[in-house]
Amino acid sequence: MSTRLREMEAVTELKQLRLKVMELETQVQVSGNQLKRQDEDNKTLADKLDTTQVKVKELTNKLKEWQHKYSDLESKIKDEQMTWKIREAEHTQAVAELTQKISRLETKNEEMVAEGELRYNSLEDSDQVRDLQDKVADMKAEILRLKARQGGAGGVASSASAELVDPTSAELDAEDLHIRLPPSS
Repeated sequence: MSTRLREMEAVTELKQLRLKVMELETQVQVSGNQLKRQDEDNKTLADKLDTTQVKVKELTNKLKEWQHKYSDLESKIKDEQMTWKIREAEHTQAVAELTQKISRLETKNEEMVAEGELRYNSLEDSDQVRDLQDKVADMKAEILRLKARQGGAGGVASSASAELVDPTSAELDAEDLHIRLPPSS
């Protein structure tokens, strides 16, 4: 009996050990599965990390490009503003020069108009003077004719009529030829 008891104890112990081995194998399997899942998760996270790092590099490069473009645009805007200010100054100067030129031309035009009026008036006045001188000469000639007729002397009349033919002769008085013109408006 003692051998049987020992055998039974050994069998029981063997069963317990087998159970323990099975439990340990199950734990090993569970732990192995957990490790596999963790490895897969680690790989997934590593892939995500790589993808994220690539995206970060791309975005960093794009940011640098945009910063460079912004810097270029800022420079262009400053250049265009400077060019615009220069053009505006040139236009202002051109307008001032044109205004000055217009003012000079207006003054010159006024001078020419005044000069033209003076010339016209002087031509008109000289024509009037000639007409009046002719009328005065005609009147003097008529007066001399009338005086000659009244005097009745034939020789005197012929000499007087000879004098009348040339109204610009030196015998006419300077006062007789002096003409007073009305003031022109």
